[in-house]
Amino acid sequence: MAWKKPTDFKKDSKQVGEILESAKKLHMVTDVKKAIFQAIMMSDDYLHAYEQLMHLNLKKTQEREIVRVLLQCCIAEKTYNPFYYYLSTKLLTDINFKYTFKYALWDYIKSIEKLEIQ
Repeated sequence: MAWKKPTDFKKDSKQVGEILESAKKLHMVTDVKKAIFQAIMMSDDYLHAYEQLMHLNLKKTQEREIVRVLLQCCIAEKTYNPFYYYLSTKLLTDINFKYTFKYALWDYIKSIEKLEIQ
């Protein structure tokens, strides 16, 4: 089943435009990443975010992008945000997301090792 864009949000278009601009700044250029980012950012709480993400009807390979977008959001924050923790915990109830988190974190750790200290 193909994914659906989140069209059921009842937010004003100005807010949607700001969110999509933020997604662009975080290098989320694919439609799937934008839709995931929009679902996360426009949610009232982590349960609402989880429901919105599940209603995107992503394919298994596209579901992996949820974890990557979530990690990018965490990294972009300047301070700790418990919202991401709770959403991650909810996602980790699914075994597929556990493996995706594991591999995505490994990829981030590998990229840190390649950084040069000046």
